Amino acid sequence: MTVSTLRKTTSRIPGPWYTKWTSLVLKYYWIRGEKSIYVHSLHKKYGRIVRIGPDEVSVCDIDALKAIYSVKETFRKTPWYRDFVAGIENIFSTGDLDFHRKSRRLLAGPMADSAINELAPRVGGHVDLTIQQMKAESETRKAVDVWKWWLFMTTDIIVEFTFGESFHMLQHGKVRPFALHGILRVQLTALVLQENEYSYFLKNSGIFGIYRSVMPRITQLMSLLPLRSSKTAARAVATMAQAASDGLAIHQKLVEENGTDNVRRTFFTTLFAAEDGSTEVSQRRLVGDGQAFIIAGSDTTANTLTYAVWALARDTSLREALLAELRALPEGWADADLRRCGLLGRVIKETLRVHGVVPEGLPRVVPPGGAALCGFRLDGGTVVSAQSYSMHRDPAVFDRPDEFDPSRWVEPTKEMTDSFMAFGRGSRVCIGQHLAQTELRMGLARFFLTFPNARASTREGMSDEDMVESSYFIMSPKGHRCLIEVD
Repeated sequence: MTVSTLRKTTSRIPGPWYTKWTSLVLKYYWIRGEKSIYVHSLHKKYGRIVRIGPDEVSVCDIDALKAIYSVKETFRKTPWYRDFVAGIENIFSTGDLDFHRKSRRLLAGPMADSAINELAPRVGGHVDLTIQQMKAESETRKAVDVWKWWLFMTTDIIVEFTFGESFHMLQHGKVRPFALHGILRVQLTALVLQENEYSYFLKNSGIFGIYRSVMPRITQLMSLLPLRSSKTAARAVATMAQAASDGLAIHQKLVEENGTDNVRRTFFTTLFAAEDGSTEVSQRRLVGDGQAFIIAGSDTTANTLTYAVWALARDTSLREALLAELRALPEGWADADLRRCGLLGRVIKETLRVHGVVPEGLPRVVPPGGAALCGFRLDGGTVVSAQSYSMHRDPAVFDRPDEFDPSRWVEPTKEMTDSFMAFGRGSRVCIGQHLAQTELRMGLARFFLTFPNARASTREGMSDEDMVESSYFIMSPKGHRCLIEVD
């Protein structure tokens, strides 16, 4: 074993001595929600390419980034993704290129920028309702938990645009994904969802997804034991799957009541037509993609909105500059007007850089013939990745990389643009990025025009500690809240 380990090409790559023999330290930081911070510390010490496990390498290099995430998909996705989502095959987890290309082709039209632009007024309706609910909460609580309300908003939007009707979380101010105007019956009768329980399930889906992906055999064994953690994991997975199943039931009910031609088109209209749900396989695929859309389209954008509000609420001069730009908008402004707001766009981009919602590396497998990255030859089968957390903090590319400074994007260099990977890269780039950008623009504009004096709160023990980033693949604030005073 010692000889074979030393013969691996990864053994010649810089890195801590223990990474030649074990991935346990890496897994430890994964489970703590601090993998990206740990890997970044290794890059700062060892350079652009670093060994993080016996068969795994991380890179922080533009040329390597382009090679790994090329649209040709020479470097395939690893089994890590399927372990992360409990074996569910969907557009996110699949390693099947034909499956992915077919799914993406069917979704490309509905999620194109031009199509999302037509949906902007409906996004605006959800934003307006969100602001109303924030006002109401502020009157009684004297502060607003913007993280909670952004999460409810983005969930309602992605579910409505995907299945045809939302979960109506905003209207009720709480989570109620299993009781929609009498359309559906509660199938998980043991669940009594409280105000933040949906976010609890999202968090635990990520945590146990990491457990499954870094310790698949141990997790499988634990699932057979009557442990509380195992029950919580199963409940989290079942709840998110049920949310997707209920979304499909919404669509099917609408079709039955109104006819296919009279139901408003959704992101999944073409998928429903291609996979009509008549077989177990097609139903499973629809549920899998539905689950991926709900998770990827809710807390990711909600977290970005939260950190943008938090940054602006702590920087009076930046907030006043943004308000000056927003107050110059024409009466009855629309998203098309917001697209021309330079500072707003730079604030969003800097939030995505500093507080990227997927900070970890996106693992890929070196093809059978091997590959050369950063001057090193790697054997086929080696796992490689580049993480946005490090790419976005490369001091050779970004001056003062740890500072939140939207002005850096006034005249970005080519290297800055090439290093930016907030939505991923290549053929697997986030298919929902245009919707996310629309939500970010409209949410931030409406929020600060309504609450120009928004400031970070210390009520209820709220502190900077609550906003420390914790990531189980998707980053969120450690305290799972963000209180802002708006009066």
